[in-house]
Amino acid sequence: MKKIFVLIILAMYPLVQPAGAQVDILPHSPGGWDSAFVVNQTEGERREAALVAGEAIYVSIAWEEANRIAVPDFSKRLLLDGEEIYSSVGDLGSGYKYWDSYNIGTLDPGTYELRFELDDADVIPESDEDNNALAKTIEVLDASSLPDLAPYPPSG
Repeated sequence: MKKIFVLIILAMYPLVQPAGAQVDILPHSPGGWDSAFVVNQTEGERREAALVAGEAIYVSIAWEEANRIAVPDFSKRLLLDGEEIYSSVGDLGSGYKYWDSYNIGTLDPGTYELRFELDDADVIPESDEDNNALAKTIEVLDASSLPDLAPYPPSG
């Protein structure tokens, strides 16, 4: 009979703020992302792309607690032209987290402002309260204004 031993090593971060450490929740741009706040029309994509009316729009956002301190009761919300379209409260574990490919639905052609806020009520005391929001102006195009590219067989 063979015996198999498995060694599991877990890296644990403090669940409470160590003495002298300060929480700092802020947007984070992971490798392979265009930015910490990406808007496009492909679920799971991390690159910006043109937005066309009538097709689902996805928002991907990444953030972190910069000092590796877990934060309980952390809030986040997404606003479209000043109106809240998503919000939640939960624990923010140490290290960065993703809010992955949130579908905000379809929009008519036009210009819109998306705003993502972390700890929007300033419940968590932080070393920097001014880095908790990102805003992005997006342009949604009318599909009829886009060129119609079709294959063309060359002669000869």
